[in-house]
Amino acid sequence: MIQLLKSCTYVRSPCISFAAVKAAAFKDPVVLEAYLLEKASESNRIDIELFMTKLKVVLSDLPQKDIEVCDLANELGIVLASVLGNEKHTEKECLKGIRHGFSLTRTT
Repeated sequence: MIQLLKSCTYVRSPCISFAAVKAAAFKDPVVLEAYLLEKASESNRIDIELFMTKLKVVLSDLPQKDIEVCDLANELGIVLASVLGNEKHTEKECLKGIRHGFSLTRTT
């Protein structure tokens, strides 16, 4: 099925619509992983709906009480890497964005 998805993506034929791929990804974790990895290799942009689905799964597995900040950051890093890829340039871009977010909250 992955090969079929790839051939349709590159040829841009109407054999499988984006909506059908997305629907299949939500139903089957294997298809979701393949889809996310393929999208990550194309650019640094992600489908926010698929990202949120993956994030919700991880967050639901966290303890219901307090969690250490570093543990939460680890989980977020795992989700981001699984969606965007774990290449060093992607990691640097994510960390740069996080640092920028923190700097935007500072008043000084």
